[in-house]
Amino acid sequence: MLPPDTLVMDIAAAATLLDSGERITRLVTAPEALEQAPEGLVLTRAATLVSPGQLTESFHLNLTAMALLALVVGLFIVQAALGLALEQRLGLLRTLRALGVSGRGLVGLLALELLLLGVVGALAGIVSGVWLARVLQPDVAATLGSLYGAEVAVTLNLPWHYWLGGLTVTLGGLLLAGSGVLWRAARLSVLGLGQAQAWRSGFQRQLKLMSAAGGAVALGGLALWLWLAWQPPGEGLLAGFGLVAALLLASALWLPPLIALLLAGLGRLLQRRPWPNGPWPTCSCSCRDWRWR
Repeated sequence: MLPPDTLVMDIAAAATLLDSGERITRLVTAPEALEQAPEGLVLTRAATLVSPGQLTESFHLNLTAMALLALVVGLFIVQAALGLALEQRLGLLRTLRALGVSGRGLVGLLALELLLLGVVGALAGIVSGVWLARVLQPDVAATLGSLYGAEVAVTLNLPWHYWLGGLTVTLGGLLLAGSGVLWRAARLSVLGLGQAQAWRSGFQRQLKLMSAAGGAVALGGLALWLWLAWQPPGEGLLAGFGLVAALLLASALWLPPLIALLLAGLGRLLQRRPWPNGPWPTCSCSCRDWRWR
């Protein structure tokens, strides 16, 4: 591997192409190959350009990016699971509304259920994550110390605000993922809650909102891409992460409307072209032997 803009060739051929005669401007050798520089040259020892602190900061940045990606993917999985759970409990919700439970009370109970599940899941995730980190911490510290000479503690002490931050991120993400489902349940009337057509019309409105939100996010990603195109190489790291996040979010928001549009198109196509007539298998009197008409 060579550095950028570097060409290796015979020194005589290079002197001929550069028309430099016998003059040498720079000499690169292996480490410790020269005790002193030739006459007319200055000896410069290669130094480590990246410090252990910069390496650990890069490591933390990669971990943060991976954690945010996992959080976004998890939010969409939770949102899909909540939508399926609410669809399966429509009969129970209709019965509760018919017995006199108000819409606000029903939505409040659903939100309380989400809150309790979120607290239990967040505590279980944080505890298991801290345990796994404490198990792997000595090996990670030994690896970083042997490779980069960085001093990393072998024990893990998690301050209280990290616990609070983990709970806040989890509950905030759960509220964001479940807000659409709660909004759909609150918008439906008592009779409409048990009708598939009313539920389907509410879902169509949600698809339109998702399409509009996906378009706004895509425009934001396009603006970031145009801004990054005018930046020098290596600049705009946070903007690059924002561009990737915008692409993922726009794709996730546009996927349900596109699938719904594709299914609607296939439905119209099948209505225009019914299945051709032909001999269909029918059952005889004994219901055992099949014969063709």
